[in-house]
Parts: sequence; C-alpha cells; structure tokens
Amino acid sequence: MTNHRNYHLLLMRHGKSDWDAGVKQDFDRPLTQRGNADVRKIARWMRLHKRVPDLIVSSPAVRTRDTAKIVVEALKLGPDLLAWEKDIYEASLEKLLAVIGRYSVNCHCLLLIGHNPGLDSLITYLASAGPDRTGSGKLMTTSALAIFDYADSVINTARHAAQLQQLIRPKEIG
Repeated sequence: MTNHRNYHLLLMRHGKSDWDAGVKQDFDRPLTQRGNADVRKIARWMRLHKRVPDLIVSSPAVRTRDTAKIVVEALKLGPDLLAWEKDIYEASLEKLLAVIGRYSVNCHCLLLIGHNPGLDSLITYLASAGPDRTGSGKLMTTSALAIFDYADSVINTARHAAQLQQLIRPKEIG
C-alpha cells in the first residue's frame, strides 16, 4: 500500500506589527506582544492538526521573519526548511504566483508567510469558492492561516485551482 498525501498550500499573514516601534522603514517593524501570542496560537493549532509544511518561504521583513521563526520553533522544524524570499515583500499577485511556482516543485505542503494586500488577492485568485470574510469585511487578519487543498494534484497557480479548506484566525480558536 502506498502512502498517499494530498498536496496543500498554506498561506499565513505575519503577526500584528508594532507601528510605534520607532523604526524608520516599514520593512523593519517588529511584532507586538499580541502579534507574538497570536502567531504562537496559530502555530500550536498547526501542530495539533498536523499541518506541518515541508518548506516555509517567508518575506524577509522583520515581522514576517519573526513570525516564521516562531512557527519553525513551535513545529520543531530545522532551519534548513526555511527560505527567505524578497519577492514576497510588497508583492503583487503575479509575484506571489511566481514564488509559489518556484518553491512548490516536489513539495507536498508549502507554507508561504507574507503580507496584505497581496495575500488577500492570492486567496481570492486561488480559491475555487469565495472565502469567508470577517464581520468587518477582512479576509487575512494578522496571523491568519489559509489552507488550500489540491487533493492529489500538485500545487499549482491556476486560477480557482484549489479548495480553500480552512481559514483560521487567532480570534476564532481557543
């Protein structure tokens, strides 16, 4: 009997960042205490539900680097499973699709950690059915995790190619 695993793409938005940190550039904003706590909550959920990626690709911005490091630690992954990709920072939909195309080769479960508004656009583009928004109309709140299922098809970037299996936001889990 063969070991069959579906293909999954996980998209995570960085934790809440500190706008008052006194840094000069947006790129350098760190996570707030709440941001750290929310990322840890989502990472625990990932571990509990066995949503462990084969590879994590993250924007190199400080807040996404911090988010990625928390996830790696919580899932007990090696640092060799983490890649920094500058094209994710302030990325358009086209750039995000190109990043997924580059990193999804031979990968059953890829986690991309990035920013809005790019992630919202990416989810809307990839989802075979419209995703649920919060009461205030938000899709990817900070620390949110979107899970796409490609079944037995490889991860790809075709429009509406995947089922949005879950969209988990920190406020929605215990």
